[in-house]
Amino acid sequence: GDRASRYCAEHMPATIAACYMAAKGTHTQRVHEACKKAFVHLDAKFTAMQIGGDGTTATVLLVDADEITVANVGDSTAMFYTATEEAIQLSTDHRVSRRTPAENKRVAEGGAQFGRVRGRDGNPVGPERIYPGGLSVTRSIGDSDSTPACIAEPDVRTLPYPGTGGMVVLGSDGVWDFIDELVLERLATTARKPKC
Repeated sequence: GDRASRYCAEHMPATIAACYMAAKGTHTQRVHEACKKAFVHLDAKFTAMQIGGDGTTATVLLVDADEITVANVGDSTAMFYTATEEAIQLSTDHRVSRRTPAENKRVAEGGAQFGRVRGRDGNPVGPERIYPGGLSVTRSIGDSDSTPACIAEPDVRTLPYPGTGGMVVLGSDGVWDFIDELVLERLATTARKPKC
């Protein structure tokens, strides 16, 4: 929802920074802990506002001198295209239809059921969802009507930043359903080789 995404955009950077300062361990450990705590904290704060039914996916990208870190909930995807045009998916897709066995178990233990909406003819239509709530993702921020099965703890991944560079493409949920990955790869390649 619009309110949840604006809330996250406004508060996520400062929240991650504050959580990073309080974290212990190596730089990478601190980044991972900061991202996890920030997402969960923002979910709790937004849910406490009792807006209800307004949630968002979120993808955060942190780049430093030698690492790329991505934290995400939902199905907003981050792709990295290396200088040699290799495509690497940085984020984890939390769509119900693409859930892993571990995510399936976690959601079921959270009390949710999986299903699809039934059309007038009684046949299933649309994507698989979790109920209660009817969400098509297993992780998000602010979807209080689907908790505790839908959680805000992000998957966090860190990769070494290639010395040859590359390009990151972030797409909000749904974009990847309509843009073919090969087309996106061509766009990324073209952007690296501008014609003047």
